[in-house]
Amino acid sequence: SLHPAATEGTDLPVEYRELVDGARRLSVNLRFGNGRSFLDSKAIRDLERIADFLRAYPRDSHEIILIGFSDLREHNPILAVNMSNDRADYVASELARRGIAVHRSRGFGQALPVADNDNELGRSKNRRVEIWVRARGKT
Repeated sequence: SLHPAATEGTDLPVEYRELVDGARRLSVNLRFGNGRSFLDSKAIRDLERIADFLRAYPRDSHEIILIGFSDLREHNPILAVNMSNDRADYVASELARRGIAVHRSRGFGQALPVADNDNELGRSKNRRVEIWVRARGKT
């Protein structure tokens, strides 16, 4: 299901707020292993479900936006941004293979953690790609 974007607040990077303005986020994120930019078998199943869901949104009236992240222990901040970009690009290519066109994909490195980076469970939640949907003309 889709959730309205929570784009208020000073802790969100301006570029992130602009990227998701007017969009709604899917309730599921795709998670990645430590230092990896490919999906495991569970995440591939999630990707199949996501692709099925996104097919309901006509390409000419909606945009798909992917935003990748890494955890605080992955590399240095520069490499973490590269890793998060690789993750978003990988998901974009996997969706394209399934007939889903992605409008934008962007990595934000270690920004916006959703869980504690002091344990592996939290870090695994932070290594993610968020999927956003926006009606065209809502930018």
